[in-house]
Amino acid sequence: MRQVMPMAAGLASGLALSSFGTVSALVAWGFGRSVGNANQFSRGLFDRETTRFDPLSRKSGYHVGRGVRLGMARAARLIARPNTVRMN
Repeated sequence: MRQVMPMAAGLASGLALSSFGTVSALVAWGFGRSVGNANQFSRGLFDRETTRFDPLSRKSGYHVGRGVRLGMARAARLIARPNTVRMN
């Protein structure tokens, strides 16, 4: 079914009015961008520091990873706290 319009245009010596190449190029571009951003986000998850030159996707991964690390550290302190009475 995709070849009907190009074949008809070829028989009529005209221009094919199809946008399959444009649509597929747009989808490929969007997919490449999303894969690249996901890659930067995952790299940021395991970074120990960030700079102002890092892309926004890497910075957001850094801040999510930092929040997870801080939350895990806080939970570990609550679970493993000593069994003592504190004087206030």
